[in-house]
Amino acid sequence: MPEMPVTLFTDQAISENQNFDRIIPVPDPEYSYIDKIAPLKNSPYDHTLFIDSDTYICEKFDELFELLDRFDIAAAHDTWSFESRVDGCPEPFLELNTGVLLYQRIPKVNKFINEWLSEYKMQRQLAHSNNDQAAFRKCIYHSRISLYILPPEYNYMVWYPGFSRSHGRVKILHGRSPFLSQTAKWINQSRSARVFLPSAAYMNESNFNIFTQKGRLLVKTLGFFVGIERLFRKPNKTQKSTNNQTGK
Repeated sequence: MPEMPVTLFTDQAISENQNFDRIIPVPDPEYSYIDKIAPLKNSPYDHTLFIDSDTYICEKFDELFELLDRFDIAAAHDTWSFESRVDGCPEPFLELNTGVLLYQRIPKVNKFINEWLSEYKMQRQLAHSNNDQAAFRKCIYHSRISLYILPPEYNYMVWYPGFSRSHGRVKILHGRSPFLSQTAKWINQSRSARVFLPSAAYMNESNFNIFTQKGRLLVKTLGFFVGIERLFRKPNKTQKSTNNQTGK
């Protein structure tokens, strides 16, 4: 989508980059979700798709913006919710993944973002949670925001088992992996309903229990080798705060 304008919010010293139309600095980053939530109000677009820095675009998604003719915000369910219960929020109102967030730049959405940021700061201060999605869940439940739930094809998280419906084409992959470009090449080769199982590098004991309750020895053995593999990964010594926004 070369015609789609893209703005990058970052704490890195980047003066020019052909991939971005605008680069907006994040001053005094806290290296927490505050650096993600606060810039959302400063989007230069009327209609914005916020994407985390660990996303990969598989196919064009122009049609997403049509949703904002009817809804204020759209997000997908989180594949693996961090919090099963949030004070003041019914359990069936599930946690949403805020790594892909479609929204309008209108006063009530800006007001909601302020409330989300305040709630997150309070939860973080009280050590209830360092997860911004718990605060998002509580605030959006009590708001007057018109919300649409995106299908998983628009936020296909690769570190947990996933499902794509028949004829559903995965548009956005989400997850830190050196293999996202390879995954993008084959994930839409089938038009049938698909189930995605992540590689062992993403798996842990709780994930393996999805598939079997009896293979405890296998689970622990695989978990041991995955842990060893992670020890030998090259550590990322540079902390970064990045926030991509694409919109119109």
